[in-house]
Amino acid sequence: MKKAIAFGNRVMELVDNLPIMNRIKNKATRMLIYYFFLGGITFVVDYALLFLLTEYAGIHYLLSAALAFVAGVIVNYVLNRVFNFKSESEQVLRQFIVFILVSLVGLAINELLLYVFVEQFHIHYLVARPILLVIVAPITFLLHKKFTFAQK
Repeated sequence: MKKAIAFGNRVMELVDNLPIMNRIKNKATRMLIYYFFLGGITFVVDYALLFLLTEYAGIHYLLSAALAFVAGVIVNYVLNRVFNFKSESEQVLRQFIVFILVSLVGLAINELLLYVFVEQFHIHYLVARPILLVIVAPITFLLHKKFTFAQK
C-alpha cells in the first residue's frame, strides 16, 4: 500500500509541475483540475467496465452504466481522499457514506442524461458517456468539496 501511495504522490507531483499548473494559484481551481485528472483515471475504470459489461456480458447499457459507476465511485473516493483532498479524517465510514450519497446524485443526473442522449438524440452510449463526464463532474466536485471533504 505504501508503494502505491508513493507512486500516486509522484504522479500528482508530475501533474503539479506541468507548465499550466504554475499559472494557477487559486487552490480551489487547482483542486478542480486534480479532480478532473483523478476523474480521468476513474473514467478509464468506469468506461472499460461499461463496455465490457454491455458488449461482452450482454448486460443492458443502463445497468452496465450503473455497475461501472459503482466501481468508479470506489476508485474515485480512494484517489480523492488520499491525493486531492488529502483527508486525514478518522471518520472514514461516515465520509465514504457521504461520498456515496453525493455520487448517487451524480449517478441520477448521469443516468437521466444518458437515457436522453441515447433514446432521444440517438447518440451511442459510448459517445454520450464522455460528454456527460464534463457535465456531471463539476457538480459532484462542488458537492464533495462542500459535504464529503469539508474542512471542519
